[in-house]
Amino acid sequence: MKDEKDILLDDFFKEAAELEIEDNGFTEKVINALPERQALRNRAVERLRKKVRLLEVLCIAAGIALFIFLRGWNMAYDLLASVFALAMTIDIKHLLINTVPLMLLIPTIAAATAIYFLGRPELSKRW
Repeated sequence: MKDEKDILLDDFFKEAAELEIEDNGFTEKVINALPERQALRNRAVERLRKKVRLLEVLCIAAGIALFIFLRGWNMAYDLLASVFALAMTIDIKHLLINTVPLMLLIPTIAAATAIYFLGRPELSKRW
């Protein structure tokens, strides 16, 4: 059990924790301007960038491996041949069936673009 001193201290610090002095963000600005805080933040940002670059390399390597493993050049050739053949016949049913692999590329490109911009915040500031 807590003794009387502990209870009094808890009550005192509970009241002090609820008390907030308004300084219009001055304390936060001072703490953020301290050199060691900036150095820690810069190191953390650099570690994050390295991890994102590693993730980019792994995703690109996985994409290349899947392209080779699934013989993507055959799919691309078949898709291109189908598009040319369909341009001659204009058969909507076959067009929809044969463009599914192309539709799968859209989310892949979107994800790769998102990873690229997340890894380079200086580029995303332009947008």
